Amino acid sequence: MIDRFEILLKELGTVLELPLKVVKDRTCGLTVDHHLQLQLQADDAQERVLLSSFIVEVPLGRFREDIFKEALKANAQYPRPGILSYTSKNNQMMLFDYLPLAHLNSEKLIISLTEFIMFADAWKKAIESGLPSPKGPTFAKTDLPPPFGMRL
Repeated sequence: MIDRFEILLKELGTVLELPLKVVKDRTCGLTVDHHLQLQLQADDAQERVLLSSFIVEVPLGRFREDIFKEALKANAQYPRPGILSYTSKNNQMMLFDYLPLAHLNSEKLIISLTEFIMFADAWKKAIESGLPSPKGPTFAKTDLPPPFGMRL
């Protein structure tokens, strides 16, 4: 039986012209520009979709502390396209967000994915270039370019 999450992914796949499929653990993975991997996962109750991505490895030392301070500041902002976190399992900064599934359609998901990707990419580039956080705004809700080169 096809559930709401599978229907949403099928709609998204049609719009993006990609064959998106749900695999084990109710997940679907996407790779953006060969460097950012996203995972979409429906919760068991079919109420929310989890967006998650490992962004970048966090270096040891004082720089790590500065990154964490800046991430906490970013997490206090509203609105924000996700929550920054850290996992010691692979020493990576992560970004995640939960989207309510009830009123989510492919257009709303594309907008959320675009904001999420822009935010993750800004943090990745900043840390890789030696900055503890991106300079300036990391996304502007009203000035978003179409995701994946699409026209909406």
